[in-house]
Parts: sequence; structure tokens; C-alpha cells
Amino acid sequence: MVRAVEYSPFVIKNIDEIVGDNSNVICSGSLDSTIRFWDIRANKKQLHKIKKEDGILSLKFIQLKTKKKEIKSNDCSGINLCYGLRNGYIHIWG
Repeated sequence: MVRAVEYSPFVIKNIDEIVGDNSNVICSGSLDSTIRFWDIRANKKQLHKIKKEDGILSLKFIQLKTKKKEIKSNDCSGINLCYGLRNGYIHIWG
């Protein structure tokens, strides 16, 4: 059962190119302990799946604070996925 859905800040241009812009990717978290990434432009299989140790109850993409000179235009390297598990723990991936 899906418990959480979040738009990702990423755009998939092709299989090898991921950039930051208007999102075409959503992320879902489920009680089967998976986080899945989906391209909303196509009705196909998921782009990526992450298996965790307990059910996923919540998801949120955040950008951790960095020094201003380290931030580049269209650079998503500072974006992290925070997710809450059924056991009460919160994790950061990215």
C-alpha cells in the first residue's frame, strides 16, 4: 500500500541525464518498505527502486544548506530525500 507521494526536483531527459528543472518524476513510499521513482510522462515501469528495512510512511525532498558559492545552476547534488519509517525513525538519502 502506497503511504506517501512526493514530486522529485529532478527531470529525466534520457537514461543518462538527470537535471534539476520542472519535475517529471514522482517518488512513492509504501508499506512494502520500498521507495520508487516514476516518470509521469510515460505509463511504464518505475525508474528506480530502493528497498528499506521497514514500511515507508512519509517522504520529503529537501536541499541541505550549503555555502552560496558551492551552489550551481541546475545542480541537484544538494537535494536529499528524507523519509519516515513505520518504526519511528527518520532517514536521509542522497
